[in-house]
Amino acid sequence: MIKFFRHIRYNLMETGKTGKYFKYAIGEILLVVIGILIALQINNWNESRKLNNKTHGYIESLQSDLIRDTTNIDKHIAVGKSQLLEIEKFKSFSTQSTVSIQQKLDSSLNLNTPFYRYFPINQIFLDMQSSGNSALLTEEQRRALIDIGYLQNRLVIANDKIIEIAIGELSARNKYITENNDFYKSHGIEPDKNTLIKALLHQHNRLQEMEELAYVMERFGTMIINKSKEALLLLEQL
Repeated sequence: MIKFFRHIRYNLMETGKTGKYFKYAIGEILLVVIGILIALQINNWNESRKLNNKTHGYIESLQSDLIRDTTNIDKHIAVGKSQLLEIEKFKSFSTQSTVSIQQKLDSSLNLNTPFYRYFPINQIFLDMQSSGNSALLTEEQRRALIDIGYLQNRLVIANDKIIEIAIGELSARNKYITENNDFYKSHGIEPDKNTLIKALLHQHNRLQEMEELAYVMERFGTMIINKSKEALLLLEQL
């Protein structure tokens, strides 16, 4: 093709048709410029398509994280409510004047109140922040996810602190009475009243912490769920 255009230029110059030569040269330059512009436009379109695909991929992953996190929180809230009901039943039973200390302690040890920890599912947004890809989101979307992250961190801190205290009370209780009461049973003896009272006190404190854990989980969990719903709506606005 280049040889073809060059041949035309030579013919115009040899025949002395200078005017036509310049017109042709200008036309050839315009064609080259147009070709470059088209190539740049195609390249820009390809880059824009790649960027859109990348953004869509992140959006889908963020939506998945938010849904999984709120589902996890819902489960924790349900566990907390179930434990609150058990603890409330125990309180009603233990306040009866006819119930002995041993019966109160045995009843409290039979409660199903295991520890549960909250681990936020937010790795995608953390990765976007560290890599600079959070710039792919709108300011409103970023702000919503940052707010959720702040609440998640507060819940983690509160959750861990409460469990730390509850574990301390559990360890203190086990110095006097364990759940299966193995020591006393294996030796065929009964713990004295003072031992039972101390064990019951630490068990009472542990249950109070489990109540606090349920309240904190519901309070912060509900806020996170509501914020996540708002964020999901924002993420649909591409």
